[in-house]
Amino acid sequence: HHKNANILLNYMQNYHEEISKGANSKLPVLSQVKPNQIFNSLPKSAPQKPMPFEEILHSFDQKILPGITHWQSPNFFAYFCANFSYPALMGDMLASMMNVIGFSWICSPACSELEQKTLDWLAGILDLPQFYMGNGVIQGTASESTLVALIAAREKIKKKHEELITSVGGTSSVSIKSVDASKLCVYASDQSHSSVTKACMILDIPNIRLIKSHPDTFEMDVHHLKRTIREDLENGLVPTMCVATCGTTSSLAVDNLQEIGPVCEKHCIWLHIDAAFLGSACICPEFRGKYLTGIEYSNSFNFNPHKWLLTNFDCSTMWIRDADKNDMIDSLSITPEYLRNKHTDQKEVNDYRDWQVPLGRKMRSLKLYFVMCAYGVEGLQDYIRSHCKLASEFCKWIRQDERFEVWPKPKSSLVCFYLKGHPNEVLKQLMDRLNASGKLFLTHTVLNERMVLRMSINSAFLTQENTLKEAWEIIQQETTQLLKTTLCIAKWCSYVQEEEPIKTW
Repeated sequence: HHKNANILLNYMQNYHEEISKGANSKLPVLSQVKPNQIFNSLPKSAPQKPMPFEEILHSFDQKILPGITHWQSPNFFAYFCANFSYPALMGDMLASMMNVIGFSWICSPACSELEQKTLDWLAGILDLPQFYMGNGVIQGTASESTLVALIAAREKIKKKHEELITSVGGTSSVSIKSVDASKLCVYASDQSHSSVTKACMILDIPNIRLIKSHPDTFEMDVHHLKRTIREDLENGLVPTMCVATCGTTSSLAVDNLQEIGPVCEKHCIWLHIDAAFLGSACICPEFRGKYLTGIEYSNSFNFNPHKWLLTNFDCSTMWIRDADKNDMIDSLSITPEYLRNKHTDQKEVNDYRDWQVPLGRKMRSLKLYFVMCAYGVEGLQDYIRSHCKLASEFCKWIRQDERFEVWPKPKSSLVCFYLKGHPNEVLKQLMDRLNASGKLFLTHTVLNERMVLRMSINSAFLTQENTLKEAWEIIQQETTQLLKTTLCIAKWCSYVQEEEPIKTW
């Protein structure tokens, strides 16, 4: 095993050296295989006898690697990158070595207590409200965090109405049926992540209100939120949770917590903040003050270190307000006899199985601990700022090319831009050409019916301005070729059909 481990470590190092070449790598950033190609290339049945390690690794290299889109490439600009670092990898290797299933404190006390400590460290770096200290948990994804928050919010509403009924001796006009899922309402911006809608689907909550966003900033329209809540109350519905987004997926729009917070507080609505990507930037004071002002109104807060804080997937950090923690635990806790122990019974410890949907859980805190110790707060802040500086340079290059427009106004390391004077279809063709080249990978979104390309500049392997400059030059070259082709086609169409010019070009 020692020999095989060395072989694998050398392979991993060679792999990272190769993808670090960016556009010059022999590995295309976006996998170029066709559907079912990998499936059909593998044997129909499992091997009957053990295979030598070298043979297994060779089969991976030849049959599986071609189907990999290289998320760690410095030229991976799609979605939001999955961050990577060697300290996180080593922490993960140790966690895999021990293979702890830390659903209860007694399963491995260090698993629970290290998680609590690292989350307190992070809360301190982010300057989160004091009511979040000691109340952090690592989920798998932001989607899970949203689901857990909604489960807790539903429990809180249920208790509130039960208390109301009890307080008036059961004579209140408010029936226990008023907290049926069919009457609960959840609010989020129309720019919010699809996981909000999915959480409502899972919990059979049909009333998901997607609040209009401002046409320029794409933040939630708080006037529309107030109107919608008022209408729901008039119709006998129960406002339950509002999801405010700190950095939307499409454009990194930030909802105004200072305006949304008082509205939620007035109507006893659970306020969950989804800062999946942009939360990492808030370890820097200049971003924290800009994006998290008003966080004191929140009941839960979440961001993903695996997106932009050098921590390998999966690591989604979530905090629950101290006063609301029992709502979450009461809604998710079940203790069969075989899980009972004196520490749990005496409520002396955190049993994180009661803070999530599944029972079992990995020791995710170890990789986060390694990252925080290896880089320190200053090193992590420098890392965030370096990407923001690169994104700022990229904006300058775009603005120097009169064919393009940066829009909307960029935040941190995401830059959105489009081709001026051309329909969405031409921009889509440009994106398809770029991605098919294998030299880079980027994705798009649509804002106010306008398609824009998204450049997410936050790869852990993107450290040099020259690498980003090469990617921009590829975009310019492909644009020139596409517009030449488009112009030729337009002229030909005009020639053969002069009486009906084709306006779409």
